[in-house]
Amino acid sequence: MLKITKKQWKGFMWTGEAFLLVGAVFEFWLITSRSFPIEKFLLPGFYVTWGTFSSMLGALKASDVPRWMTITLTTAATIVMLIASILIAYYCHK
Repeated sequence: MLKITKKQWKGFMWTGEAFLLVGAVFEFWLITSRSFPIEKFLLPGFYVTWGTFSSMLGALKASDVPRWMTITLTTAATIVMLIASILIAYYCHK
């Protein structure tokens, strides 16, 4: 079985940061324009959610945090960002 190195986890973290940046920029742009249907808001929200997941997991795995803390923090942050992105999509579009 292959062992993922710290360098690869850091790469996964930076990929997540890129998704966070792209999602945040597009979500802000869609919120300020308000000329798009509600479904267009969900894609940047999922970008932000995936970015949160991968950046949290990459950062925690690269820093040798205990497994229970990695699972708990990554899951909690991902669920919070998913709920927040859906709420932003629906309430800011009105």
